[in-house]
Amino acid sequence: MPVRTTCPHCNVTLTFLDAHAGEQLTCPQCSGSWVYAAPEDRTNGAGRSQTVSREPTYKIACPKCAAVTKLPQAAGGRLMTCKRCTAQVALPDANAIRKPVAGSGVEAECPRCSRRFPIDPTGEFEWTECPACKVVAVARPQTHARPRQLPPALPSQSSNSPPTAKAVKPDVFPPSSPLPPPLPRTAPIGADGSEEESEHGSDRAYKPRTSHVPLLFKLGLIAVLSMVALFAVRAVVQKPSQSNSPLSGEEVYQRLTRCSTLIVNSNNMGSGFVVSVEKKLVVTNYHVVGHADTVAVVFPLYDLKGDLVTDARRYESAVNKVAVKGEVIAREKGRDLALIRVERLPDRTVAAPFARQPAATGSVVYSIGGSGADDNLLWRLTKGNVRGRTERRQQADFGVVDCLILETDSPVNPGDSGGPVVNDRGELVGVVSHFHTRMRQVSGNIDLDEVRRFVSMHSGGR
Repeated sequence: MPVRTTCPHCNVTLTFLDAHAGEQLTCPQCSGSWVYAAPEDRTNGAGRSQTVSREPTYKIACPKCAAVTKLPQAAGGRLMTCKRCTAQVALPDANAIRKPVAGSGVEAECPRCSRRFPIDPTGEFEWTECPACKVVAVARPQTHARPRQLPPALPSQSSNSPPTAKAVKPDVFPPSSPLPPPLPRTAPIGADGSEEESEHGSDRAYKPRTSHVPLLFKLGLIAVLSMVALFAVRAVVQKPSQSNSPLSGEEVYQRLTRCSTLIVNSNNMGSGFVVSVEKKLVVTNYHVVGHADTVAVVFPLYDLKGDLVTDARRYESAVNKVAVKGEVIAREKGRDLALIRVERLPDRTVAAPFARQPAATGSVVYSIGGSGADDNLLWRLTKGNVRGRTERRQQADFGVVDCLILETDSPVNPGDSGGPVVNDRGELVGVVSHFHTRMRQVSGNIDLDEVRRFVSMHSGGR
């Protein structure tokens, strides 16, 4: 059965599938081993605890961050991953640890407790055990002071005098020694000229202390750039919020007239709107163009003052001059949609922007069309509310419409078919199609999703 126990070396809780009393277990974390004692065998009849045999351990200090880890000596020769800095450390064998040697003249500093103790500079190993804290670490040798050199012999000495012995600098680190040269102490200097103790003793032995001025300058520059970027993002984010605010009816009407058209066929007349200025594409209803291959497309006229001309007689007298030839390039009877490519567009023409989301129930919508031709009033604006969206077959006066329908309470009259339906921000949400045959003041409009799929399918995307 599974057995749950704790490693006596690294205090890690382990689970073994099967363990018996007296069996030697090995920790997969620190490679330490111990004799397992079952829970019912840990105390004998007299109530005395049994003794669990443990291997000898030592405390290893990471050469990089001086973090101390307690490990069994049997782990010598393996690689250890430091838990603090994740550095890979080759653990020394128990026989490869240098012991302090008194009177050697060379000292090493413990990276853990900052104590200094004499060592043998010609030793074979660089791992040394501190006699104070018993931590095994890579202790770097530190010499007391350079020995004085005797001055050279004066040239006035007689030739019979014995030669003066030259000062010889002791070879503290012979070429055969594997020890690296000592690093200079980088502890800060106090006001009295003495070296101040560092919070971490290992910092003085392994890495020099550098100036923090470049780092502070970089941090300040990053802070300034972050604030500039934050203000720029706020400015960009605030712009769409202004455009998303509802428009007045007059503003919606001015936008609609710049993208709306009249579609004149040999049999009837309807409305339309521009969906692409670059490709010169106009959308209208299928029942407006019928089976015709070409139609006449009429754009709004403006007088010398720049005001819109709504008098239908002005358009009838100059229809041959203001009409632009349009070619029907796609049509779908079920969706009641048709796509026209015109030869040219007026300078003030813009494309109707598509809304990101379909119109919500209860929202305000506007439409424009040419239903007032008989009353001598073109480009009539109609306002209504959305009743809902439904996907079903609906019977219209010209046939059956089988697609997603946007129902509104806007009145629809002959000549309005094919005109744009926009929300209170001037964005397209549908196309005027028909009025309901069984309900009063209920109009059916082709939904935005149907228009978007139709235009993308037959024009290669807007």
